[in-house]
Amino acid sequence: MGYTRPRPGRFSRLALTALLMAMIAASSVGAMSAQAQGVAARKQLYFSETGQTVNGPFLAYWLTQQSAESTGLPISQAVKHDDRWTQWFEYARLEINHVTGIESGNNTQLAELGRAYADRVGYTTWHPAFKPVNGVSDGGRFFAESSHSVAGGFLAVYDGPGVADRLGLPISEEFSTGGATYQFFQYGALSWTAEAGASFVPLGTLDAALYNQIGTAKPRPQNAVDYPSTDGLLTTDAFSTERWIEIDLSEFRLTAYVGDLPFLSSSIVIGAQQAPTVTGTFEIWLKYEVQNMSGIGWDGNPYYEANVPWPMYFYQDYAIHGSTWRETYGRQGSQGCIIPPNHIAEILWKWADVGTRVVVRE
Repeated sequence: MGYTRPRPGRFSRLALTALLMAMIAASSVGAMSAQAQGVAARKQLYFSETGQTVNGPFLAYWLTQQSAESTGLPISQAVKHDDRWTQWFEYARLEINHVTGIESGNNTQLAELGRAYADRVGYTTWHPAFKPVNGVSDGGRFFAESSHSVAGGFLAVYDGPGVADRLGLPISEEFSTGGATYQFFQYGALSWTAEAGASFVPLGTLDAALYNQIGTAKPRPQNAVDYPSTDGLLTTDAFSTERWIEIDLSEFRLTAYVGDLPFLSSSIVIGAQQAPTVTGTFEIWLKYEVQNMSGIGWDGNPYYEANVPWPMYFYQDYAIHGSTWRETYGRQGSQGCIIPPNHIAEILWKWADVGTRVVVRE
């Protein structure tokens, strides 16, 4: 199977209907803070493209743990379903268990929709692709935790930034139906066709259709905030004002905030023991998209790194930046700079302006 990067575009209505009917016919049948909950409980976010709103605990969870990229847009209102509050998104289903009213919910979680949908249409009962396997060959990867493997083009997708967390473990092998190849995971599914390449299957839409829960578009509520972009980072500006960054050296972790609302957190590399990262409260004072970095290292030897991406200086020559040489994080090892993974460094660079506060704690 060839590999094409998954496209962010949505399935056409015809393709959705065809996949849904084919599956039915074939079957035999990150801890949300109290502050974040408080902020989100007073707001509701309106998505004009689908005419749906997200509010309360669902909004707090969505802003702190998820994003439009991973869940898609909301396609239903929050409803009581199987004794729990539920809201469907294009690629996901959020649930609050054991509550009597959505306003009191504090146990929001991402449903294992890949498994739930496969159970619903009967795949886990009879389809051979869902039977456990003992291993994989030809360059694939076996996951002993679920007794399934990922290989080929789907493995290339799975290894993309954030995709493994988004999908979870594989719960099936590849299988073909209706002219496409599919593979199911805990929280979602992938599809591949020669024409379209690899795509994330909108299981939230398919699941909502099975339960007749795709919501009718509604006008924007008077007190709602419009969702301004597919970039969830911009959305957080609707709830507070100051953007700032916290660096916890003892935990090797960077967290970005808008007001009291944390929306992005990542493991980082911090200064080596011989070149500790400075502590205190600072401000970003200089930014480059890419920069050649050189100097004398803590070991007394000169160093030179070409084309270092996304540097943001917050104190003298201390910077937050990406790298072309780092593969592991959550440890010491830099010349004093803060180094998150490249995709995180890029997000931060585009989000943080000169003057953004940076708090570095022991």
